[in-house]
Amino acid sequence: MAYLLFIYFFTYLNKKSAVLLMMMRLGIFLFLISAVMAYSQTKDSVYVDTTQAGVIDTVAVDTTGLLSTSKGIAKADTITPLYQNPFYTESRFISRNEINFLDYRYAGDFFEHFGPGFLKNYGFIGHPNELILYGTGDVGYFQNGLYLNNRNSGNFNLNLISSEMVDSVEIIPSPRGFLYGPVTKPVSVNFLERDILAVRPFTRIKYYEGPAGEAFIDAIFSSIIFKDFTFTVEIANRKVDLSYANSNFSIWQGGAHLKYLMSNKVNLTASYSYNDYDAGLNGGVNADSIVQAGLNLNSGLYDEQIAPVYFRQRRLNILQHNLGLRLFADPIKNSHTDLSLYYRFSDDEISNPPDVLNYPRKNKDKTAGGLLRQDVSLAFAELKVLAQYERTNSKYIIPGSVSEYKSNYFSLAPIISLNLLDSTITPSAYYKIQNMSDGISTTYSGLGFDVTLNLFDNLRVYGGYSNYKSAGLSNNVNTLELSAYFRFENLKLGINFINRSESFASVYSIPYLAEENYYLDLGTTMIGGNASVKLWKILLEGSSYYDLSDHNSFGSQPVLSVAAPKIKLRGGIYLDGYFFADNLNLKTGFAVNYNSKQRVYSSGQKYYLADQFVTVDFTLAGEIQKVAIAYFTWENLLDETYYIVPYYPMYRRGIRFGVAWELFN
Repeated sequence: MAYLLFIYFFTYLNKKSAVLLMMMRLGIFLFLISAVMAYSQTKDSVYVDTTQAGVIDTVAVDTTGLLSTSKGIAKADTITPLYQNPFYTESRFISRNEINFLDYRYAGDFFEHFGPGFLKNYGFIGHPNELILYGTGDVGYFQNGLYLNNRNSGNFNLNLISSEMVDSVEIIPSPRGFLYGPVTKPVSVNFLERDILAVRPFTRIKYYEGPAGEAFIDAIFSSIIFKDFTFTVEIANRKVDLSYANSNFSIWQGGAHLKYLMSNKVNLTASYSYNDYDAGLNGGVNADSIVQAGLNLNSGLYDEQIAPVYFRQRRLNILQHNLGLRLFADPIKNSHTDLSLYYRFSDDEISNPPDVLNYPRKNKDKTAGGLLRQDVSLAFAELKVLAQYERTNSKYIIPGSVSEYKSNYFSLAPIISLNLLDSTITPSAYYKIQNMSDGISTTYSGLGFDVTLNLFDNLRVYGGYSNYKSAGLSNNVNTLELSAYFRFENLKLGINFINRSESFASVYSIPYLAEENYYLDLGTTMIGGNASVKLWKILLEGSSYYDLSDHNSFGSQPVLSVAAPKIKLRGGIYLDGYFFADNLNLKTGFAVNYNSKQRVYSSGQKYYLADQFVTVDFTLAGEIQKVAIAYFTWENLLDETYYIVPYYPMYRRGIRFGVAWELFN
């Protein structure tokens, strides 16, 4: 095995013959898979019944989605570990099992299958794409309940999430989105990390590779050290070489997690994570230059060798160090305490060597804070309280100028829920008050209520409404969501209706384009849904949304609210199920994607249009005895030439393959 891995990495570094190397790598890949197949025929899986000692990788509640059964919790000796809770148990969850069978490069791809979601993809791998959820790109991101967004810009780069350490993704209902974090966001997403308890040392390695030198490798190791300590460490690298000018990208990620099982009622954790990100910001293809040169726009746009880009040397570099201490405690019966102390350092730099007068531009943020989440359950009611305080020191540096900012944030959010008729009806009311001080103290608040109906063990209906004010603005935001989820045997259906209105338009910048561009967020009205049906081992599934909003005008000025198509459709037909005496869990088939025409952004009075498109992908993911998962994707089978954001060409036809292997356990 070590010899095969050595051969793989040697060929990875040698670039003299791309075709020969690809054939060698594919051969090694197939050999490794055949070895795993042989291994799985003769060895038991590393996993055991979760009611006994084995490998546990979960959060405190089941996050597999609607109406699924509870997970078992294992014991190490006589101590039962405590795990984190999600923000809201009725959120939409994307579980680790779902993620394992998705065709994803990074965490942003997790949301492509969520109905009211759209990934505004800039085409170049590693570029900081923008995720549109519930009709807005103003999304708050959290990891284990801690706010991730850049404190200066308010944005977050989803490439900075370690995809292999994600246990599940919590997409919170839109009326509750404003409740969480030190600042107000209309939509919130929480990445719940894997909290591994491995009685035997646990090792997992994943790698994949594709065209243009695209490659990824991630290694995770976890073990119990001493008697009551668990230790997990991860290191990962993802990269791609040049295709278009200044399109190469690399990121190194790492982290360590130490958990002390002090008792059945108290657990302590310490964590550290690291990101070192470098990507080209070429601004897309300069279409005007192609036309002025007398070339055909389409032929020039998709020719990597001749396509001119706006910025041949502009780069984005991000360096992050994140430290955290956490206490889980169940001090009394039906009570759970989650206390976090954290420190985050972020150094973001945009450089553009030819322009030495205006670049580099640096944002350096140092943030320290604390978050308390207290849950108390009574006979017919449940009270949750979230309290958070943080202080941020920011420096904005450009040639010849340094600006410093200091800000303090405090927020308090109580949530009370009633459990009526044996939890058939669960009404909730919530309130949030926040204070922001950056020289001027501003207080703002919001409130809301929702109700969940769990009917007939297979139908859940949700309705919620909230009203709140944005930080520093007298801008009232009203959000309404109605949704229903139905599951019966092999049929699953989900539908969401979202309406969000604002008293006046909020202005957001669209990052990293050729010029400084803005769009106005006027709110949204949309319908989204997911559906799947399984007949024997044939699975049909799809997701879609339809944006009912009129984003074409605001007063007398034509503007665009959200850079996303009015219609998004995604469907697939797959062979899905267990084969070879249940040794192989396979999902393979064809996925079809459709986006309608869209206006993308405004530059003065100029608009750019993205045409509708249809793409077809072939994907395969096979889990072998829960020891290894093999991945194979033939992307854009019809070699469609298209873009989602003008003029950032999307991926051409290409093959990616890889494997995730739990070995040496």
